[in-house]
Amino acid sequence: LIVTDTDLPATQSDWASWACLRNWWHASANTALVRHDGPNVNLQLSLLGVPVIDGQWGMNLRLDGQRLTWTDSLKCSCWSSDTDMDYIELQLELPDGPMLCRQVMLSRKDHFLVLADSVSKVGRRRIDLESTLPLRRGVRAKSDKETREVRLAAIL
Repeated sequence: LIVTDTDLPATQSDWASWACLRNWWHASANTALVRHDGPNVNLQLSLLGVPVIDGQWGMNLRLDGQRLTWTDSLKCSCWSSDTDMDYIELQLELPDGPMLCRQVMLSRKDHFLVLADSVSKVGRRRIDLESTLPLRRGVRAKSDKETREVRLAAIL
């Protein structure tokens, strides 16, 4: 088997409710596995082959102070994979109107991942949104409050 630059190592399945974002075939690749087969999204992230995140990508949401919960799965509304990046967008429209959107973008050429959460269709209600990530043991996070950028470092 010969792997070329045109053989993209990423894949996504609507049926299985998961995606594999990956910058290369090698064991030291940057990889983000996204599973969305229930009300929670699970994320496994390896940078340069080192696991740094593993578990539930938490989302706590309040509208006008009232906590929202849901039991349905987020569905893939967009998948893109090319030589620059892999991207998945997950959405769920709740019965009382709000729409949740979660986005994951993994760069193919540089060592970064973008995670984003948004809530729309809420009118003038106040939105309080908290997103959490399960860091693996030995991983430290340093965040920049102004830009919301987080730099991860693994102690091997």
